[in-house]
Amino acid sequence: MIRIFITSTNTEIGKTYISSLIINKLKLTHKIEYCKPVASGGDEDINYIKTKTNIKTHNFYTFKTPVSPHLASQIEHIKICPKTIKNKISKINTEILLIEGAGGLITPITKNYHIYDLIKETNSKPILITHTNIGSINDTLLSIEFMKKENILPVGIIFNRYSGHFFEKDNINMIKNYTKLPIIGIINENNDKSKKIININKIIKECERK
Repeated sequence: MIRIFITSTNTEIGKTYISSLIINKLKLTHKIEYCKPVASGGDEDINYIKTKTNIKTHNFYTFKTPVSPHLASQIEHIKICPKTIKNKISKINTEILLIEGAGGLITPITKNYHIYDLIKETNSKPILITHTNIGSINDTLLSIEFMKKENILPVGIIFNRYSGHFFEKDNINMIKNYTKLPIIGIINENNDKSKKIININKIIKECERK
């Protein structure tokens, strides 16, 4: 089984939207399920995926408070157990499991356990979602350097909310030249024409290769 982990440089980058695009392409040729292990701010993401993809979904902890999971669990008096998350993920039987993280790459799930820990311990293939606005080079390269350090280099990068400004094109080229990583997609969330520009074959190829 291939586990694809959708993570990002920060929160509100468009992980759920991108997840739905990937799922709707992959489900044409593969059996795929979706997992949002921990959700803060309600079950909006899970419901979005259910509505947009009509596939089986999994969720283990949902908090109403829209803050980092470690804090939401304290506020709502619900203890998060990383071991439980890992065990439940290991029991999901499908060809491809797409896992979506909460917040960004280093968001704490508990005080001592982060999103990147979950990527490592579930042996997942991460895809990094980033933006194209001013600051993208810094945000993306910092994330990539951290992922290198943790030995979870992403199989590729997807740029979201691209609107065609000259500096966005330069940001993408700079990141591509610095990282030498595959660019899987360049997406404009508000432009229907861009919704199909995700290289699914490259995702599968890179996941199987690494």
